[in-house]
Amino acid sequence: MSNELRFPDQSPDREVVDALQPLLTPPMDNAAYWDGLQRRIMARIATVGTPASWWSISPTMARAGLIAAGLALLILGALVQQTREIEARMAVQSVMETEMEVARVIPGVDEPSVHAAPRAPAPSRSR
Repeated sequence: MSNELRFPDQSPDREVVDALQPLLTPPMDNAAYWDGLQRRIMARIATVGTPASWWSISPTMARAGLIAAGLALLILGALVQQTREIEARMAVQSVMETEMEVARVIPGVDEPSVHAAPRAPAPSRSR
């Protein structure tokens, strides 16, 4: 077993690359090609109509953003209300709770002593 990474046969990929190479390779020494490419790009940009500035928002995006912001506010309001209810419930429980008796862990040792209280001496009747 070796740690060398091996890929499957790349001959089908090589055939595709060789077939596309003439279509994708621009002429290197032809300045007219690059000037023509720049004119085509700039003409395309002019016909599409760019917004006045890059930060302007389209009306459809503005609508979607307002809807998303409204939904976020509704969810936030619901969470705040739920949190307030939980806090109020916890406050009432902390005031109303009675102290619970501690469970006995060791029977016989932790149980209260059942000794009889010492009796007071009986009053003597001397006459």
